Amino acid sequence: MRKVLVTLTGVAVVAAAAWSGLWFYGKGRIAEEIETQAQLIRERGGEAAFDAVEVSGFPFGYEGRITNPKFSMMQEISAPTGDAPGQAILNWSAPWIKASAGVMNPNSVEFTFPETQDILLDLPELDGQPLPIALTSQDLKIVTEREGNDILFRGGATQMGGSFSRDSEKSGQIDFIYTMRNLKTSGTIQEPQADVERPQIAVTYSIDGFEGSGNVAGTSDSPGGKIDFTGGAVSGEGNSLGAETLGEATFNDIAGTLQVVQLGTPPLEMGIGKIEAKTRIPNDASPEPQAFGYRLGFEDVTFADLIWTMLDPQQAFTREINAITLDVEGTAIFIATPSNAEAFAKAMQNGLPIDLKTLTLNDLTVDAIGLKATADGKGKLENNAPQGKAALAVEGFPTLMNSLVKSGRIPPQQAMVVQLMVESFGKMDEDEKTVRFDFEARDGMMYVNSVPIGEAPMLPR
Repeated sequence: MRKVLVTLTGVAVVAAAAWSGLWFYGKGRIAEEIETQAQLIRERGGEAAFDAVEVSGFPFGYEGRITNPKFSMMQEISAPTGDAPGQAILNWSAPWIKASAGVMNPNSVEFTFPETQDILLDLPELDGQPLPIALTSQDLKIVTEREGNDILFRGGATQMGGSFSRDSEKSGQIDFIYTMRNLKTSGTIQEPQADVERPQIAVTYSIDGFEGSGNVAGTSDSPGGKIDFTGGAVSGEGNSLGAETLGEATFNDIAGTLQVVQLGTPPLEMGIGKIEAKTRIPNDASPEPQAFGYRLGFEDVTFADLIWTMLDPQQAFTREINAITLDVEGTAIFIATPSNAEAFAKAMQNGLPIDLKTLTLNDLTVDAIGLKATADGKGKLENNAPQGKAALAVEGFPTLMNSLVKSGRIPPQQAMVVQLMVESFGKMDEDEKTVRFDFEARDGMMYVNSVPIGEAPMLPR
């Protein structure tokens, strides 16, 4: 019995020593992982620092506390005026971040953030007056895990928002606040490469809804106002890990109320049932054609009666905007890409930054003010001249022309000429509601429903 007890005691001592060694190894790995992620920021041209990392929790886990973390990032951005590109600078800081992990998997670290964080944003259009933003959150947690040299992350918050105040000479005091509910996100951050300046990241995100408000005090020369807004579910993703950057976002049930206080106008209500946006652009310029894509769609757009009255005082149009969609893709030689702000700005000064080769119109839809039109097509450039086909279907064209005449935007004689041209070139469906047009560009000529109408335009390079 004594030998058994001695053996068990020895095993327990060895196990305890091994467990302790494992714990202290994990403690070192957590500190190393935190420093590694700070180094990733530095390698992307930023700055990262913290006062200390304290790790406790022996023997069952790790509880770390990073005190006074802060980082700064700078990125070149294109100037909207066409001037030389400027710099966007982001500074972030917090009083602390907590980090926790299990003994058996110290590479998987959960970071818990405080309810308040601070951001200082400096953009060229801020004229040297950086904008301080206060971030607020509830239950904001991010879990990071290594996969080779990449970092996987996932997390979210039950609530997250922000606010800022700014005094402007043109607009007076500006106050803004917003809140997002049930934020979820996940993705991958790739190890930076020496020859790649852009962020290499893939991310997905979603929220259940959002709301916010903004107040502009106004000045003696500029009236102030107030805007309140709400929204439903939002989801999206972005990916720049490969040869191109892909982006996608969907917004649902957006509603806003605008009021110009000094003018005494009643609140103006606006709403959008759904917004869809997708982009696809190459990350680097190339002498070879590269794929690109763009989609933007709106559904169920509504305006207050006062806005409609200002736009359409004669009440000539059907006051409905049901859907507007543009979806195109193609190939082009990119002389410069938006990811290289300086090269893109120079290319814009010298002409177009892309040389279009092929273009596909997947969808063009306009269902608004009584007109329903859909179009698609596909074409290419040969010797700078377009070659291709497109189809257009229009319903409600007579109603639109009558509305234009009633509103006084075109004279009746001009409307009659346009109507005759539509009837001459278009093909009417059997229901006598939809007019169809088949367009074709070939051999330097343009055709509508096989009828030549003129020379095809030469597109600029």
